[in-house]
Amino acid sequence: MTERYRPHAIAEFVGLDKPKRICTRLAANPYASAWLFVGPSGTGKTTMARALAESIRAELHHISSQECTVERLRDVVSICHYAPMC
Repeated sequence: MTERYRPHAIAEFVGLDKPKRICTRLAANPYASAWLFVGPSGTGKTTMARALAESIRAELHHISSQECTVERLRDVVSICHYAPMC
């Protein structure tokens, strides 16, 4: 049920005015960058990140707080730096 009503575009969010403005500006003029969404549970961090990634066709690596270890972060960084030889 929650998946059905979850916003899929930045403009569909209710509230979160400042994060919406920032993400909208980034979506309009994307540049290479890494973003960290921080805040209490249930505030829309993951949903906003997914909407932003979808709007700019970016790659999203979600690491939940329960999985956030130095080893997990190193794994994600190595995935992001991978470049095929061909």
